[in-house]
Amino acid sequence: DLPFGSHRSFHAVLGRHGRRREVAVKGAPEAVLPLCDQWHRGGESRPIGAEALRLLEDEVETLARRGLRVLAVATAKPPPRAVLNEPADVPPLTLLGFVCLADSIRPAAAAAVTTLSDAGIQVAMVTGDHPSTAAAIAADLGMLNGGRVLTGSDLDALDDDQLDTVIDDVAVFARTTPLQKVRIVAAYQRLGHTVAMTGDGANDAAAIRLADAGIALGGRGTDAARSHADVVVVDDRVETIVDAVVEGRAMWESVRHAVAILVGGNLGELGFTLVG
Repeated sequence: DLPFGSHRSFHAVLGRHGRRREVAVKGAPEAVLPLCDQWHRGGESRPIGAEALRLLEDEVETLARRGLRVLAVATAKPPPRAVLNEPADVPPLTLLGFVCLADSIRPAAAAAVTTLSDAGIQVAMVTGDHPSTAAAIAADLGMLNGGRVLTGSDLDALDDDQLDTVIDDVAVFARTTPLQKVRIVAAYQRLGHTVAMTGDGANDAAAIRLADAGIALGGRGTDAARSHADVVVVDDRVETIVDAVVEGRAMWESVRHAVAILVGGNLGELGFTLVG
């Protein structure tokens, strides 16, 4: 098989189905569709022309705008003795259809994002999802608010100075790779921001390590994310991060008040002693 990777965005398997060999592929529609020369419709395979391709891309966009994560699924009959070591080994595919995954947002998560924003914390989404899916989820969370959606390819087209100019206006970074996530964190830090990065996957580990506060969602997170994090949230709830911010700010205020009292009292005692 060809394992899923951010550089190719699909997973391909060569195996046997009964007595015949078959290649099965699933992955991001924009990565799988170019590999397809036919699609299965009405019980038969039909060539994918310009009109059919436009119809399929429109369907992907419609599903993504509903906040669904869309995977394209395709198969092919490989030639005899075919191997599957490189992406170039994948034969022309027949598209079977799309699989849509709904990851519904908990109401408490949207309230937590609003609380963080009200507390003066800028919240941005960094994800590998389709731009329309990410934008729909961000809108449901109340964090879009006219902000831009920047894709990984858009990010690669910008140099560091250009990225620094636009990054504060971006609410969603979509279809990003691990290296691009690191670049996003570094850009915020160059602008003088204190950056907290959350994530649960191995592809988040490098950005979590670079951030000023690396936060791993530990309940279902990978070992890589947990080992590089400063804080592990074991219940995977954004609300827990809000509670931590509240406690941290309360502690800081207590320290400030204590220092103010100690400095003021000691200055008074020193002044009284010196005058005396």
